[in-house]
Amino acid sequence: SLRSFLKKYAIKFSDRRDFEIVSYIAFLKFFSRHRYVYSIIREAEFIDKKIAMEYYDSIQIPYESGLKNAIEKKQIRNIDVALLAKILMGIGHLLGHSLIILGNVSEEEFFHYIKPLSKLIFNGLNIKSWEELK
Repeated sequence: SLRSFLKKYAIKFSDRRDFEIVSYIAFLKFFSRHRYVYSIIREAEFIDKKIAMEYYDSIQIPYESGLKNAIEKKQIRNIDVALLAKILMGIGHLLGHSLIILGNVSEEEFFHYIKPLSKLIFNGLNIKSWEELK
């Protein structure tokens, strides 16, 4: 149900960065309407880690495929897709946990959180060179 819901929102976007932003909004809308489903998923992490990992793998594997496609189209920089998928999923996970489970934020307020995130996804953190971090 989640994948179908996300696809309805994101299908019209050809740039993967747009797809990511719209998918976060759709993800939050879906789980704000199915709050207890998200809670069950989170609880599975503590009850049966194997089931939780199977759930996350079922999301990550197709996610990686979409990211590889975006890299080939030069929509996003060439980066380890498994790592990028985990990072982007982690962002969604924290958004869901903090806004849906803990925060009970309304759908209208989602954009307040997603707008600055969209700038980050589109522009990165504006570090000119990773060498500057050393």
